[in-house]
Amino acid sequence: MSKTAKFVLTLAMVGLCSAPALAHPGHGIPDTLAHGFVHAFGGIDYVLAMISVGVLIVKAGLTPKR
Repeated sequence: MSKTAKFVLTLAMVGLCSAPALAHPGHGIPDTLAHGFVHAFGGIDYVLAMISVGVLIVKAGLTPKR
């Protein structure tokens, strides 16, 4: 078996055996895609993470050239 096949098989096994993260306990399990999508815009932790990623991209010089 090739290294790529072993890697893909390992990722599939880990993905199938893992439990949900439940990073925000007490909210229940969201039942729609829309709830999961909107949730990312409602928390300050997500906003700060995206701002941090943007700052890192600018500092690394990965912005498109005009």
